[in-house]
Amino acid sequence: MNASKKRFTWEHVLTLALLIASISLLISVLHRGTGPAAVPLAIEPALLVGTTRPSSVDLELNFQADEALLSRQIPLSVFHPGQTLDQALRAAADAAHFQLWIQWKPLEVLGIYRDTPIASEWPAPASAGQIQLRTALRWILSDTNGLHDTLDFTIDNGAIVITTADEVSKHTMAVVYNIRDLIDAGAPAVPGPIRQEVVDGIAGLIKDTVARESWTENGGTIGSIREMMGLLIVTQTRANHLELFELLAALRRTSRLRPELVSSVEPTVGKTTSTSIPPELRRTIRKLQFEDQVTCEAAIREVAAAAGVAVHVDWKSFLPVKIFRSTPIQGPSPLSNVSIAEAIHRILLPDEDIKALSFSAQDGIIVVALDRTTEIYNVRDLEAPATQPSAAARAPNDLGDNDLASILTSNIDPTSWDVGGGTIGHVQYLSGGLLVVTQTRPAHEKIVELLRRLREAKTAQHNP
Repeated sequence: MNASKKRFTWEHVLTLALLIASISLLISVLHRGTGPAAVPLAIEPALLVGTTRPSSVDLELNFQADEALLSRQIPLSVFHPGQTLDQALRAAADAAHFQLWIQWKPLEVLGIYRDTPIASEWPAPASAGQIQLRTALRWILSDTNGLHDTLDFTIDNGAIVITTADEVSKHTMAVVYNIRDLIDAGAPAVPGPIRQEVVDGIAGLIKDTVARESWTENGGTIGSIREMMGLLIVTQTRANHLELFELLAALRRTSRLRPELVSSVEPTVGKTTSTSIPPELRRTIRKLQFEDQVTCEAAIREVAAAAGVAVHVDWKSFLPVKIFRSTPIQGPSPLSNVSIAEAIHRILLPDEDIKALSFSAQDGIIVVALDRTTEIYNVRDLEAPATQPSAAARAPNDLGDNDLASILTSNIDPTSWDVGGGTIGHVQYLSGGLLVVTQTRPAHEKIVELLRRLREAKTAQHNP
């Protein structure tokens, strides 16, 4: 009996010792929380973005691997009329050597099955020989059964997953971003309310810039964000994480620049396509008559058929301006003696500059998208000094953050900004003298010119 009690006691002593050691380790990790190598517990280390450096090697390598996969070339000969959806996808997988996972259950709910036929004709000319995997998937999924924008794909651990667009939007991952350097840039060595204001500003910028309607605080069902010890814990889709990753990288680049060196717009977020018009779209259409209430999609197809070119519209890029496949065209009909590019412009954005559209040639297909980007402007030199608390105390050309935002929204395409009821433009001031602006390329060019004039006026005022 005594031996049993003694053995029982020592087992408990050992358990207690292990418990004390675990608590000590936890306390030591929490005390190191302000250091660059801190790792929050219960978070997979592979998903920690920038915990030891401002940029993430792991996440960036994943994105690069995904891009390399989608850029693989496959021969057009593997596709032919009469193929089913299953046959076409597996032909692409075999040719590009990737793992394919098709979620048939959600597809079958939409009436899409393994034997559903794909489009009878490939848009790329036979002379192209090869086509990018990205382009092949886009055409297979966009024309299947006529259910446009209902099918999509994502990449999961190197495998391509085919499913519905709704299911892709639910495919989220939690990533941790280290923003301590950005907090220090906005509020160096300042604890309390000012630091929290900087954190809230960064979080607010992300929610207003990256997939704005997806965040739970904006009425969405996907995205969430919270801050802990200088780390942002973000749940979002893979595509939205890419935008967020690039946005934070742009913030770091711009915050380090001296304002006098920021004299022109350099694209900072997303992949910017050349605004130059491909030669195929410079040809002239003699005359084209549309039926009444023809949709944008039908009109684009008529233009492409009349011109003998393959045109793909990135309809998702037009969602912010509420232009859909089914939107009736607003431009004049008939179209006479205009270039193919101008015809597309009049169908999609008749009231905007043609520079608001981007045109690029991919595998013999012309891809058209809304050229709407987010740019970051360093305006510290235009701000009123921190020692001047009121507008009355400022010099004539010293501006506050609200002043600068108001100048932009009232002077550059006023009806396009969200504050004026528009759907394209958004501007936000970030502590530290940065203006984050989402607009079309023509609007960004006007902003660059406006800021140049403001700087010249301030220089002239200080050096009469």
